[in-house]
Parts: sequence; C-alpha cells; structure tokens
Amino acid sequence: MKRREHFSVLIAEDEPIILNNIAKKVTKISDDYTVVGKVQSGKEALEVLGSTAVDILITDIEMPGMNGLELIRLVRKDFPKVRIIVLSGYSNFEYARTALRYGVEDYLLKPLQQDALSELLCSISTQIMEERKLSSREILSLALRESTVLDTPDAFAGGGLLLFYITLGNLLPDAAVSLACGRLFSELWNRLDVTQCFQSVRDVEHLWLIDEPWGLR
Repeated sequence: MKRREHFSVLIAEDEPIILNNIAKKVTKISDDYTVVGKVQSGKEALEVLGSTAVDILITDIEMPGMNGLELIRLVRKDFPKVRIIVLSGYSNFEYARTALRYGVEDYLLKPLQQDALSELLCSISTQIMEERKLSSREILSLALRESTVLDTPDAFAGGGLLLFYITLGNLLPDAAVSLACGRLFSELWNRLDVTQCFQSVRDVEHLWLIDEPWGLR
C-alpha cells in the first residue's frame, strides 16, 4: 500500500474573511493539504510553529504588531525547514525584494487566485517530498552503519520501521574480492527477488533498497 503524502499549512492573515477564504482555497486543492492553524498575527503564528509541525506558512505582509517580514525573519531563524509563501495586497517591489532576501518560496498578490496558489503549493510539495525521501534514505543508511539516529524524518513519524539487511559480499575488503567473486555476487543479486522477502509482511508503506558497496566495514 502506497503511503499518501500529507502537508501541514499554517495561515497568518489579520482579516478573518480573507483568512477563511485562503484556508478554503488550500483545502480545495487536495486532501493532502491540512490547515493546522489560522492566526491573525505574527505572534500567534510563532506560537503555533512552536507547538505544531508545519510544512508551509502562508503569511500576509501587513499585520498588527509583528508584521509579515519580521515573522519571516524569525521563522527563517528558528524554523528553517518551513516553506514560506508571502501574500500581500501591496504590489510594492520593496516588500517582494525583502521577502525574497529571507528565502521565501514566492510572493503572491491579493486577491489570491486559486490557480496560482495550486501551482505554487504543488511545486513546494514536490520539493518537500524529495527532501523526505533523502532524509529517509539517510536514516536507513545510518541504521545499516550502526550509527546513532537522533532525529526521525517525517516519513517515519507515527509509524514503524522494518529493516531487512541483506549482504552479498559487500563486507569483504576490496583487495580480497577477485573478479570471479565479483561476477558471482553480481549473478546472485540478479537472481534475488527482493519482493519475496516481504511476502509475509502486511501493510508495508515504503520499500527501500539501499546499495552500499564496500562501505559497511
């Protein structure tokens, strides 16, 4: 069973009607997006970020108290993995230039267009999925190398990890492996049907085959 990807979205906008409208546009795109917070100030946004896993932040520029640019600066400092979309009714290049300097994904103008938001969120989601795959592979590689794993990637959050370790000659020193042995190992790998190893295992969401040649000594 293939695991569905989910992305958590936090929206910061001081006007309630616009805030709810943005949330509706986000959830309309796909069930893969969940609005985990709707706040009306930068301070409230930071509180949510401090207690909830957030993948994407959509924030207005002009908000009472802490404005959007200050919020972006603090998010970049304390929550660097959060992707940020800036939304503003001000078509002022200085706002955009400052926001882009902080590394936001894009700068969208009000009124927010559904197609523009959909396209941008899909692009960001693709990037997040690639990062999750790389992070998951790194965790598995570290596990194979008997390293201590301190952080668990989002792909494993709330779930389990089933690790099969199959070795065919890759623990031998390079100098000890003759060409004949190398050909034998290659033939054995070609004969091996990895999927048969998982016939008795139910509900496997992800299957990785990590090739670590000569590195696990």
